[in-house]
Amino acid sequence: MKKSILSRVAIAACVALPLLSLPLGRAATPATPSYGPTPGPVPSSAPGATGPGSDNAAAAAGGSGYDESELPAGMPAGLTSEPETLWRRDSLFGDLGGARDTLVNHGVTISPVYTGEVMGNLSGGAGGYATANQNGGVGRGVIYEHSLNIPVDIDLVKIAPWWQDATIHANALWIAGPGLSPSYTGDISNTSNIQGYNTVRLQELWYQQALWEKRISVKVGEIAADSEFFTSDTASLFINGTFGAFTFLGSNLPDPYDPNVYPVAAPGVRFLVQPVSMFYFMSGVFSGNSESQTANPNGVAFPLNSGGLLLFNEVGFLVNQSPNDRGLQGTYKLGSFVHTHNFDSWDSQAAAAAGTGVLHSEGADYGLYAVADQQIYHEGAKTVSIFSRLGHAPNSTNVIDWYYDGGFNFTGFIPGRDYDVAGIALARSNFSGDYSDAQLVQGNASQPYSAETVVEATYKMTLAPWWTLQPDFQYIFTPSGVEGSKNAAVIGLRTSVTF
Repeated sequence: MKKSILSRVAIAACVALPLLSLPLGRAATPATPSYGPTPGPVPSSAPGATGPGSDNAAAAAGGSGYDESELPAGMPAGLTSEPETLWRRDSLFGDLGGARDTLVNHGVTISPVYTGEVMGNLSGGAGGYATANQNGGVGRGVIYEHSLNIPVDIDLVKIAPWWQDATIHANALWIAGPGLSPSYTGDISNTSNIQGYNTVRLQELWYQQALWEKRISVKVGEIAADSEFFTSDTASLFINGTFGAFTFLGSNLPDPYDPNVYPVAAPGVRFLVQPVSMFYFMSGVFSGNSESQTANPNGVAFPLNSGGLLLFNEVGFLVNQSPNDRGLQGTYKLGSFVHTHNFDSWDSQAAAAAGTGVLHSEGADYGLYAVADQQIYHEGAKTVSIFSRLGHAPNSTNVIDWYYDGGFNFTGFIPGRDYDVAGIALARSNFSGDYSDAQLVQGNASQPYSAETVVEATYKMTLAPWWTLQPDFQYIFTPSGVEGSKNAAVIGLRTSVTF
């Protein structure tokens, strides 16, 4: 099997390496060229945003969006006068003969993105459903998975001129492929941030209204919390899912109290106020049960039930991100989640299962987190940024009581490839001792739980403004957190195309 995996990876590499000679362009619709810190979650119609109604909407929708003086080095001669050629435009299909510009002029922006990847586990792993009958539960294997994300944004001022600073957003996902983590490696971090239940689903559907010269925004509808809360722009480079919707949240609120993170959303309201450019406060109230991916496979159930409420609060401090600032940019956040359902302690669950006690409610569950994004070097096209996130939740009711991740991005350090980004990061999920003891007492585990640690190294190549290629390596220590699990070595190759 190992030889087969290596041969498949070699074939993929042989296909990918010739692509390095292709012209280099910008990332399709990057938050920043450097993957460094960005301003807080201002309304999508605010200055500098690429949402409908912004000055950059046309570029994000597929117009050229280029200042030729900013074109990166290494581009073939003769293309600078043709910004709408295949390798210059922001989307594969370009303006579609003027149709895309027509839609934008009427307030509608559609920008589908296809992401596909091949991933293989070379050794180790805690096993998964595909390896349940293999000796030792070791999960060696190769998979292909993909997602197609189709977002639609409507700027209502283009439809009704009196309706200022209002946006409607919807996006649908088509997810397919078995996923390496559930199939083979058995880790909780999730080797891919696009993995999910195979289906076509509606993810988000919301209305947003900005007020007070866009210093306030209110969003109502079906909302994904991980699109705004606890985010790190530097961490977004990485493929492993824990660098987005970290295990600190997903593992601590299991079914039926699932959090509204990829690929699901939940009915709720998000309020944001940003009185000055260097500070914001954001709060969200959501249904406490977004329902599992299988219980709500197409995302159209819109659950409003008695499972409690899930509350998020976050305050952010933005360094050198005002219009006239020139220093190294930074973003610092403090936040929390609270689930109002009454959760039973792990100790009482174990005692009740053993017949030596009764269930005891600990009340609402909660967690605290901090996020730091900071550029530490910037000169010309070269940028180095660093990120770190830390989370803590009570060990009496949570699976993960301590969480940490952190890493670096290096942008533009290879001559002629100003928009390529290399990164290395580490994430550690520490299992609650109370949870571990309860699983042993209840017979759900034969070995105690300790911690799962992920190290990822990746390199994202921008082949065209609409096309990226990203080889990736991950090493997972103690996948699943169960002591004795064999460390897993994972390699992958991802491509993303903006249509």
